[in-house]
Amino acid sequence: MQPFSLHKAAPEAPPEVALDPGQAGPGGSLQVPQKAAAPVLDPGMTVSDAFAAIAQSALEHLQANEHGVLVSADSEFLHQMRVAVRRLRSGLSVFAAALPDGAGTPIAADLKWLGNALGPARDWDVFADETLPRVRAAYPEHPQLSALCAHTARKRGLARAAARRAIRSARYQTLMTALTGWIATRGWREAAGSASAALLDSPIRTYAQTELEKRYERARRRGRKLETLSVPELHRLRIAVKKLRYAMDFFSSLFDAEAVRRLRSRLSRLQGILGTINDASTLQHLVEQGFPRPRAAAAAEARGILLGWAAGRAEALGRELDRAWKPFRRSQTYW
Repeated sequence: MQPFSLHKAAPEAPPEVALDPGQAGPGGSLQVPQKAAAPVLDPGMTVSDAFAAIAQSALEHLQANEHGVLVSADSEFLHQMRVAVRRLRSGLSVFAAALPDGAGTPIAADLKWLGNALGPARDWDVFADETLPRVRAAYPEHPQLSALCAHTARKRGLARAAARRAIRSARYQTLMTALTGWIATRGWREAAGSASAALLDSPIRTYAQTELEKRYERARRRGRKLETLSVPELHRLRIAVKKLRYAMDFFSSLFDAEAVRRLRSRLSRLQGILGTINDASTLQHLVEQGFPRPRAAAAAEARGILLGWAAGRAEALGRELDRAWKPFRRSQTYW
């Protein structure tokens, strides 16, 4: 039986460097992936100070995982760094109504670039660590699925190398310097007119209530007639749910902890299902782009198995999505 082939060998990816769990990173700190920690906001804080605390927390989350991405084979470092980028971008979005026009635009553009640079590596991590093992377990006798592992490792290595180049680039270093200074000096206040300055100096709790309600209603609108939503519409619903989740996390310390927990639990379940549906859609893209149609019949069959598994997974999750949506739709808000 012929081995899986793309007819043109992919270039070898740089080898991963496995970081010993006890190895110290910069400053002597123990190198383990760091998850986000929501800042503790005081209801008496101004909008400006709350934004600074949220942005600083996300920046520290990003930088805490940076070294691990560069030297470790642990994919969780990259995942957490990508989450941090999303948190920074979400923070800019949540506070867009208060920031002066154009404030943070160059930083937002560079954060989008960074997210796009890290995205392919994360997609291949999910495929290699989660999706492919499940498919192989369902079809243990299919030899070409095993052969895909080596090709997947090469594609994953190349994507990881591209992510590392982005982190080592001058553009990334400039972004970190600009973002650090912008937060420390409250740079968004420089161009603030009287209306913007008044909003920036207002109490954060009222602002938080407005933004949470806005995002909650947007998510509910996106989920109307859920059973008829197309793949692009489900993607928009996932984005709306994610934006609501980030806003809830940012402002959680301003409200009753138990009420926050109840709604967050329902939202997390919904977000998880929508994320897995999106992973299935991403898998189809990876297969189309990463595994061109091979000549060997067995390899073509393996490719078909992957595409069929993705389609079946999305269909099954659609039923689960409906069961998660109804409790969320009936939820009482706490703000």
